Amino acid sequence: MIHPQRLASVSVLGLLVACGSPTSDNTGANAGGSTSTGGQGATGGSPSGQTGGAGGSAPSSGGASPGSGGTGVGGTAPGAGGTAAGSGGVGVGGSGGSAAGGTGGTVTEVDCSGITAAGHDLCASSPTTCEAVFTNSAGCDAVCAAAGLSCVRAAENLDGACAADDSLPDVSCSSGHQSDYCVCSGSNGGTGGTGGTNTGGMGGAGGTNTGGMGGMAGTGGSSPVGDLRITDPVPGFASVAGGTTGGGTDLGSAIVVDTMSELQDAAESSSPAIILVEPGTYNGTLSPRANKTIIGVAPGVTINGNIRISGAAVSNVIIRNLAVRGPRCNSYDECRAGSDAVYIGNGAHHVWLDHLDIADGQDGNCDVTQGGDYVTVSWTHFHYTYDKEHRFSNLIAGSDDEPASVGKLRITYMNCHWGERVDSRQPRGRFGNVHMLNNYHNTGGGQIHGVGKDMALIAENCVYHEDRAIWTDMGSPRGWRGIGNEGTAGNMNDSRGTVFDIPYSYTPMPASEVVAAVTSPSCGAGNTCTLAY
Repeated sequence: MIHPQRLASVSVLGLLVACGSPTSDNTGANAGGSTSTGGQGATGGSPSGQTGGAGGSAPSSGGASPGSGGTGVGGTAPGAGGTAAGSGGVGVGGSGGSAAGGTGGTVTEVDCSGITAAGHDLCASSPTTCEAVFTNSAGCDAVCAAAGLSCVRAAENLDGACAADDSLPDVSCSSGHQSDYCVCSGSNGGTGGTGGTNTGGMGGAGGTNTGGMGGMAGTGGSSPVGDLRITDPVPGFASVAGGTTGGGTDLGSAIVVDTMSELQDAAESSSPAIILVEPGTYNGTLSPRANKTIIGVAPGVTINGNIRISGAAVSNVIIRNLAVRGPRCNSYDECRAGSDAVYIGNGAHHVWLDHLDIADGQDGNCDVTQGGDYVTVSWTHFHYTYDKEHRFSNLIAGSDDEPASVGKLRITYMNCHWGERVDSRQPRGRFGNVHMLNNYHNTGGGQIHGVGKDMALIAENCVYHEDRAIWTDMGSPRGWRGIGNEGTAGNMNDSRGTVFDIPYSYTPMPASEVVAAVTSPSCGAGNTCTLAY
């Protein structure tokens, strides 16, 4: 059954969408109160290193020499707690008490050494994850358990490499093959802070004794573990013209689902919602209504079917961190007449797709037609897992005669990966303004960017490991422009005609860093992340 779940409260800074990219330290935990009993010191800083707030100020009334407020000292993960001096007593001559502040808790990083000690190959590690390969049919549950962690993804190992073979479906954590790739995650928790001591002030003659308050204990073990945050800012075209907020940011009211019927019921309700999807396989079609955020909580969330975001009443939709696999089709005509793995159109607008793995769409992997607008697709892997005839990945507008799309189809593709078996449409389109930013193309296909009627496309700081020119004139385009692109393809930085002004702020990643970032098994493109909560 669908169950709202009260999740642990987290304090999260605005982060770049790039998988929990580090932020700079900031100041400003809450200051202590200005009450007659003196403010309490702020608790320790967040994992990004906030400085604790100041202690309380002098009381509104009372004797001379009230105690001064303490200062919070911010640390890292999560920092030390603040100290707060007690306020002076109320009345005549009360002297302020003093209070030692609590010490903030600590968070212990995961220890991957148990995996190597058990004889498995450690491929990568981070403060929250271990990634490893076994070669003895142990299964990923056993590999992760060796480090006291849980398996969040099991995949077939890429031949000759310490990496997941993303061209194949994931396998079960509890069973697998002779050699599989495992992603393990967890937290060894934290230790709580120690409480402060209370040294009360003496009341003066005729006064009331109001002693200084002890410092609050530090908050231990509260650092969120994971790559994605519910507060990650929406990038690209989905961020303008009112923006995209989905179901909001209150994880405490989120709905957690683990069956397709629960997911469909929550997504198709008329109320705004955050829907957290547990790892597993979900068969069927998902058609979310407006004001929804749908997030896979870890790798291993797969929809066997399709996602359809369609209709002018459908807007403000966020879908993150899951995989979509279209049903198999057997011939060119059958595939062409089939459904897209993900479809946006018929007036749907303000949609953010992030960290998706989209493969095997019958007609297309992810098409936007019929007036779809203000769309951002980020950190998404487009590919096919078998050699079907119709491998046309991304279509923008389905015809030169599509009046609903004139002046619309404003789309950003950023940090995406077009890979295995994609033959064309990376994308191919008409009418829209399309910004390609920091993407990686290594398909060996027959067409990369097909720029058609009244369309303009900007490709910026992308990498093309292809053997052909990246531009194809599909008839009457407004123009295209290549900026800072690298790779083996031809004409990568050519310009033609006119393009458009990009209406949002962004910072391009250097093209030299794109391939490593996009193909990383730790929150690179695809269903590769964990949600922090």
